[in-house]
Amino acid sequence: MVLFKNGYIFCIILLLEMNMDFLFYLSVVMALSSVCEACGSYIEIAGGGSVTISPGSQYKPNVNCIWWLETDAKHFLSAAINYTADQAEGCRDYFILSEGKDGADVLDDWSQNCTDETNYIRDAKAQWLRIQFKADGNSTTAGTFTAEISSIANDSIDSTLISPIRSCRSFEWKCPNKVCMTLSYRCDDYDDCGCDEDGCDEDGCSGLPLGKYTIMLVGGLVGLGVFVGFAIFSSCYEAYLRRKAFMADPEAQAELQRKKAEKKKREAYKKAAKERKARG
Repeated sequence: MVLFKNGYIFCIILLLEMNMDFLFYLSVVMALSSVCEACGSYIEIAGGGSVTISPGSQYKPNVNCIWWLETDAKHFLSAAINYTADQAEGCRDYFILSEGKDGADVLDDWSQNCTDETNYIRDAKAQWLRIQFKADGNSTTAGTFTAEISSIANDSIDSTLISPIRSCRSFEWKCPNKVCMTLSYRCDDYDDCGCDEDGCDEDGCSGLPLGKYTIMLVGGLVGLGVFVGFAIFSSCYEAYLRRKAFMADPEAQAELQRKKAEKKKREAYKKAAKERKARG
């Protein structure tokens, strides 16, 4: 009985220790360094006003910018695009102009056309416009992207239109540029929100600057910890089941007592034999 109790205590201590190690390594993995290199925002434009948006004078590789722009109900938005593409071989930079629910209605998609544009004009059907600019990983020759968005009066616009900018659901991250992003994408080292403001998905994610091989090592240790912890748990659970079955079986208990009695008899016989031999 004492052995069983001591065995259970030992198993519990080992499991607690393995769980602490697992949580430590998991926290290290979750604290991997993330860098927010993005732009984008939500901008309200007064009727008749205008604004110029840009990721910078020379955008960086892998930049991802998403802007939601909105004006009042008696105006529509017009975009004038000036774009100098990255001249590196295999350029895959692009911009997309869209509107409608979540920006689902695409006005122009430049994802297959990495060519320059000068004063390229595109009008939205109503008071909302979504612009996304995405650069590839090339950094040989950086390009430029600017868009001047103007609010133009139009009394014929349907005032009953519903805003395409929706409220985020409970399982989504609400980005400050009105983009809704799945919560699991937060702190994944990629700007899913498409912005670099406070509250974007990579904001506050800086952690330990671990390299690729360190991450692989940590992942291996976590896997090993899980495996060993499961093995210990299985062993302890099996011991528990054996003990439970033994306590519920009177015949097994009687057999154990019989074996103990026989062992005592053998030990007593050996002891008596030694004493007789000593008396000679």
